[in-house]
Amino acid sequence: MAEAIGFMTDATCGDACWAAREDICRCSCSGENHGITRTANGERPTRTRRVKAHRYQLLAVESPGGEYPMQTMRPIEDLQRSVNGAAHDAGLFDRYASTWPHHPAWPAIVNTASHSAVKGWPELAAWRGARRRPLVAWVREDMAHLIEEVR
Repeated sequence: MAEAIGFMTDATCGDACWAAREDICRCSCSGENHGITRTANGERPTRTRRVKAHRYQLLAVESPGGEYPMQTMRPIEDLQRSVNGAAHDAGLFDRYASTWPHHPAWPAIVNTASHSAVKGWPELAAWRGARRRPLVAWVREDMAHLIEEVR
């Protein structure tokens, strides 16, 4: 593949960019990940998303199985609390700060995956056909170093 021309935008870098054939990249990676899965040794980059002004990277996906949803949800929620606690203890985040709109973005967030994400993301392939959608944990890119402290 020829060298890609990258334009930094707010568009999240994902599967469309990673498997792209054209030479122009118009997402948040500025061409760094453009067409990477089409190369001989190309590895899938970490999935990212933007929430408000902050970029997050995929931290964990709820494991399928378990007799009750609480069995599989609890580890994801515990991981979120651990990362947020580590950020607070390191002085990087004040979890007792005032609420929105003055509240900074949380270091780790958990949300339910969308139907389109379950259908298209390889990370969520085990959830296809399930009766409910999984929880997905995200960590702010500027605080990803805290993951080693809590694991």
